[in-house]
Amino acid sequence: MEKSPEHRDKILYRLTALWAFIESGLGGILHALKFPFTGLIIAGFALLLITLILHYSGKNKKFIFTSLMIVLLVKMVLSPHTSPTAYFAVTFQALALYAIVKLFGLNRFALFAGFVIAILQSAFQKLIVLTLVGGFTFWHSVQSFIEWVQKSVFSSAGFLSVKLMILLYLSIYLVGAILWAWLTFRILNDLQRHLFANRTLQLDVVNDLDTVPKSQRRNFIFPILMICIVVTGLVWMGFRQKDVLFYLLRVISIIFLWYYIIGPLLTGLIKKYLYKKMPSYQAKVDDVLDIFQE
Repeated sequence: MEKSPEHRDKILYRLTALWAFIESGLGGILHALKFPFTGLIIAGFALLLITLILHYSGKNKKFIFTSLMIVLLVKMVLSPHTSPTAYFAVTFQALALYAIVKLFGLNRFALFAGFVIAILQSAFQKLIVLTLVGGFTFWHSVQSFIEWVQKSVFSSAGFLSVKLMILLYLSIYLVGAILWAWLTFRILNDLQRHLFANRTLQLDVVNDLDTVPKSQRRNFIFPILMICIVVTGLVWMGFRQKDVLFYLLRVISIIFLWYYIIGPLLTGLIKKYLYKKMPSYQAKVDDVLDIFQE
């Protein structure tokens, strides 16, 4: 049964609202709960919804770009302290999946390729940030720390390494991407078989968003933990105090520059761009925010 334009627009609107909630609400809740692999869960949900938007819009560029802009604007309103990397990740996921689906069609190959690329980007982004902040010395220090723990607990070292941990980490994201793609493909098959033809698509949005705005003090927990591990590793490797101090100053300087200068500057530029776009999407953004408050 062919859906009317009004029915289609209603479905697209609800999918966009749910995508905005996943990015702005559920993400904040999972981060607050310190839930493992939050990025994998959020990216998977987001890509599933992006796929459904592509399906219902007929891969229309206007619809996907409008939905993306609404999600970014809602994210800016509900999570004003969002980092530039988060905006980049959301945009990359949407554009990467759209480009692959536009090129190959909405089929099994396109979904698996798009999900793997988008989700692995999220995983690599974290590793790149760690390397930029800590340098390769960070990974050497982590390796020494791992060896020290293994010798202390198991009286031997060698069965666990940084490379193995990174490989395991990426493998989890890869398997997760494949599972999300498989689930999304199954859902698309169900839709194409008209399993939901006699049913109105209902996508309820969770209302409780009180936990989303969180203190930025949590942002410093990971850098402090990273510094502690690095110092332990450097001491274990026999580095001189002068070298350890120099490395600490380097890491602290980079963290300071990111949190207080570069990060806020990039966020400000992103917000400036989004604020310019706000008048064009104000009514739709207000409608999405109203859903959150109902």
